[in-house]
Amino acid sequence: MTGASCGYDSALFQNRVFSYYRAISLGELGSAFKPGERLLELGCGTGEEAVALARKGVSVLLTDISETQVRLARQRIQKEGLEAFLTARVMGIEGLGDLLGQMGEGAFDGAFSSFGALNCTPGIERLPRDLHALIRPGGRFICSVMNRTCAWEILSGIASLRPSTAFRRMGEPEAAIAGVPGSRVNVRYFTPSEIDGMFGSRFQIESSHDHPLLPPPYLDGVFRHLPGYLEWASRKSDGALRGLGDHMFIRMKRRTLPR
Repeated sequence: MTGASCGYDSALFQNRVFSYYRAISLGELGSAFKPGERLLELGCGTGEEAVALARKGVSVLLTDISETQVRLARQRIQKEGLEAFLTARVMGIEGLGDLLGQMGEGAFDGAFSSFGALNCTPGIERLPRDLHALIRPGGRFICSVMNRTCAWEILSGIASLRPSTAFRRMGEPEAAIAGVPGSRVNVRYFTPSEIDGMFGSRFQIESSHDHPLLPPPYLDGVFRHLPGYLEWASRKSDGALRGLGDHMFIRMKRRTLPR
């Protein structure tokens, strides 16, 4: 996705809806990780979340498969003067096995991955095993992934007489990147139970929630002029509508397995 990286980053910074999702994510990360800890980020983009953590004294190894994103992340790190806390390298999530060989077991106090990086990862079934080895006992993994079903997407698709849009997550193997015309990536959407089934044997799911009243970022043009609604919706968690938000935010704790 190197060609789309700059446009993707610019689109997100201008997207008011996404700013609320970012605030939710930063709240999760800030409450889970402490100053002095060393973390691994999967799919770092341009490093905004890692920079926010570094300002609080958290060290992060940022990784992304996109050379462009990593270059932009390095520029941001240098501009912020955070080289002592942050290092960025080009690496896909499928490269965690090599990272384990380089750094050894328990090299990190925790890890995180935000906003759909896991949805675009081939061979994600290997991720729990590799992360379990890289994270110390009791360490946490925080992630946000795109849901299989999204209430606002279904409603807007039906209202606009576009059923293929309303139910696209249930069968479409590709999706466009919001704000980047012509960009396509392979995407796999998940249900909460699928994430639990994938990670549950190696990680204890401590919390899982989404915000079904908050619209997807691509509907920013409709909702950006309703900041009062967006603020209210961002504070409303799932309840009976669990699994119907655009993203779900999951906190896991590494299990200690019998030898």
